[in-house]
Amino acid sequence: ELWRGSLVAGHTGQFLLQAKDRAGNLCRRGGEHFDVQMFGPNDSITWADVEDNRDGTYTVTFSPTVAGTHEVTATLNGENLAGSPFKQLVSAAELSLAHCQVEGTGARKAVCGQLTSFLIRACDRFRNTFPEKITAFKANLLSERGVLACTTVDNRDGTYAVQYTVFLCGKYRLVISWEGSDLPLSPLSIVAVPGAAQAEKCRLNTTDLDQQSIRAFCCASLSLTSIDAHGNGCIEGGGQFRVEIHHEGGESVTGDVDDLKNGTYRLTFVPICAGTATIHILLDGFDVAGSPFTPSVLPFEAVLQKKRRVGEKARFFRLHSDTLFKFRHETEKKPLGRYRLVDIMKIEKESASGPLAFDLVFAKGVRTLIATDTTQKEEWV
Repeated sequence: ELWRGSLVAGHTGQFLLQAKDRAGNLCRRGGEHFDVQMFGPNDSITWADVEDNRDGTYTVTFSPTVAGTHEVTATLNGENLAGSPFKQLVSAAELSLAHCQVEGTGARKAVCGQLTSFLIRACDRFRNTFPEKITAFKANLLSERGVLACTTVDNRDGTYAVQYTVFLCGKYRLVISWEGSDLPLSPLSIVAVPGAAQAEKCRLNTTDLDQQSIRAFCCASLSLTSIDAHGNGCIEGGGQFRVEIHHEGGESVTGDVDDLKNGTYRLTFVPICAGTATIHILLDGFDVAGSPFTPSVLPFEAVLQKKRRVGEKARFFRLHSDTLFKFRHETEKKPLGRYRLVDIMKIEKESASGPLAFDLVFAKGVRTLIATDTTQKEEWV
């Protein structure tokens, strides 16, 4: 027969075990070996102390530290007693501020402009969740700009949801208190990082572009700094930027975007026609600040020259920024067909006086134009 009562984690509980013989008569002496165990949440096991009172009764004492429903088993020589196993509820001990926990990335990092949250878990000294209703926790963010009060909501399960939104990058101190006493774990440090780049806030640096002569079929470049909706400069890449070039005659091409992974981007493009071009720099389909702009594009000019000996007069012809090009075999004079220019694949320059080579991609294949310093006294093509 088992007598039992309610238990609090960390407190000592007892019940009395009365031994009987096969006929149900009360035993008047001890000497039997009983085992009592408590199986609790999270696979916890508590062994009870069984004291023989030498009068047929045994005092069972145990001190579980895990809150929740436990299963108590009492056995004699490996066999369960009548009424075993049975359920025993263990409640949390008193609230302990030193053992309360803060959970979630929102207690360490925030994204500017986004609602950020984390949890405060009320705990006893054994880190059991304290489920009873208590006065809500308070949380404040402190910075050199002032104090931001966070919103706290009681989830009615021993946890409290804390929410806040910051708009400026930087470091903040998170102070959590209960009834005027700060939690020992606070203050915590929170780092606020920029949000996603916004097209109307991004900044184009056209200084480099103004210093370049934009020429058809030649590469031009400029830089872009990404900025979020609240004016914070982005520190990471990943923006979906796009470069589009539209010519007066209706031709359109796209440029390249080099993500430098630090919030800045290198934009390159190659116009294919002389005249006025309209260049759009887009983020998720929207023009960034300063886009579109309309630079003047100079004609393209390249020289293809036959192999020659030192002192021999050079024979050459020029290709201007037409959309169609003619090629022929240099010795047999056989025409190789007409090719329409599609794109420029590569621009390489080995040195200031060395050869400048760039591949032009045509609808029927690739042809390479190679230009070399004419002052060099050597054979070249």
